[in-house]
This record gives sequence, structure tokens and C-alpha cells, in this order.
Amino acid sequence: MEKKRILLIDDNADILFTTKYLLENNGFDVRTAESVEIGLKIALSFIPEVIIIDIMMPDIDGYEGCQLI
Repeated sequence: MEKKRILLIDDNADILFTTKYLLENNGFDVRTAESVEIGLKIALSFIPEVIIIDIMMPDIDGYEGCQLI
């Protein structure tokens, strides 16, 4: 069975690392991005089924990121 794809977008590297670790250990295919801009590029090629995005980001916040996606 194909793993479900998740994209994590957060500017905190520790949160990305920990969340990715937990999700991968539960059978998910996870990609991470430290900015909305990078996340958009990954989303276009990876086509995630779920995107988890931090609301408080330095340049483009999570609300704007959701609208762009």
C-alpha cells in the first residue's frame, strides 16, 4: 500500500524534525519546508494529501500560505 503524503511547513527546525520523525514512524511519507515559498515548490512536485502549516511565519504567514496553496 502507498504511504500517505504529508507536507510540514514551519520555521522551527526542531518542530519539523520531531514531527517528521513521529509521522514517518507511523507510516507516512513526509516532506518538510522551513518557509511557505519552499513549501509551495515542494507541494507542486510532491502533491501531498495533507499540509500542516505553522500560522506564525516570518515572511508569509500560514493563513496567506493556505490561500496561495
